[in-house]
Amino acid sequence: MRVAFIKQLFDVHGPWSSILWENTTLRKLLDAWPGKATFWEMTCCLKADWYVIPQQLSSDYTQNVLQHRGLGEILSRHTRNVIAPEEIPIDQYDLVITFDPIWAVPADSPTLFAYFVVEHWDRLYQQSLRAPLGRYDLFLAHMMDAPKTLASLPQALSFPYLRDPGAVQAAFPAAKEEAVWADFRTLTTLGMAETYGMWVASGHAAAKRLEETLRLPVRYRASFNEHP
Repeated sequence: MRVAFIKQLFDVHGPWSSILWENTTLRKLLDAWPGKATFWEMTCCLKADWYVIPQQLSSDYTQNVLQHRGLGEILSRHTRNVIAPEEIPIDQYDLVITFDPIWAVPADSPTLFAYFVVEHWDRLYQQSLRAPLGRYDLFLAHMMDAPKTLASLPQALSFPYLRDPGAVQAAFPAAKEEAVWADFRTLTTLGMAETYGMWVASGHAAAKRLEETLRLPVRYRASFNEHP
């Protein structure tokens, strides 16, 4: 099965370049992936190609990205191999997954079209829970708040981000450290931050308490959300 992922220019997730699976490796793929690797395992699992296209849709998520001073300029300057939609050989793929409903899905295409909404707080997410937008076949609800089984098309379907432990172990075969990784949002919650997801100094103290409770070193990255 051939799979393609398609995202817009002003989407910080995924690789910042169009890149074909056959032209990369597990580790090399990360060279074009400056942000968090949420979709990296899913790419490895599906052996998917990636395409970055010019901005097609101004969603709540896009507006949030562009509110960060300088981030739009950073994305424009450092994203490579941006491809016009008409240049993507869609008919060569069995499954196309886009990030946000950014594709004008043709009525007679044999390709299965699905999409994630990048952020669950985006209004597009709630709208898509009722039914996929446009001519899409599937809305993939990563919050798992849609039906769990496929009854018919089109449909919203609970679908988590795929994991591929084998790919992770193959890409990073070195000896592992006995430690716990804590997502910064876990620590801000434990640190009683008033605004969800915004780093505060109490997060450091929360990490220390977590270490004492688990009796293991806690690794985390703090304050990355203060600036691009």
